[in-house]
Amino acid sequence: MVGTIDADKKGIMSATTTTKKKTNSTRTKTTAKKSNGTVSTDRLKSDVLNLAEDSKRYAVQTANSLAETTKDAVNDAKESVVEVANKSQKRALSEYDRCVDGIKKNPVAAVGIAAVVGLALGIFFLGRRS
Repeated sequence: MVGTIDADKKGIMSATTTTKKKTNSTRTKTTAKKSNGTVSTDRLKSDVLNLAEDSKRYAVQTANSLAETTKDAVNDAKESVVEVANKSQKRALSEYDRCVDGIKKNPVAAVGIAAVVGLALGIFFLGRRS
């Protein structure tokens, strides 16, 4: 395979590729030619440097975009976690207040329930020791 780069009258290069076979091997050769047929290595070097700079700019832009997207996703997740934590805290405080009100309204029942639960736990743990 032989590749050539040809320049038109405006100095813009274009690539063409041809294939040549030579006993089980393929050779690739790329040259930059001006319209008069001479090789322009300076122009080729300049094009390669421009391509490298463009690639670098693209990589930086892509990395910045990815960083911004990640930052937004983390902020959204943080907001969701804070929202759920606040709802859970409000619910826990509401249930605590409800329990305290129930104990104040029926203190005898609350003491009886506490005694039964304490007795059950005591029997359970004493039974495990043996």
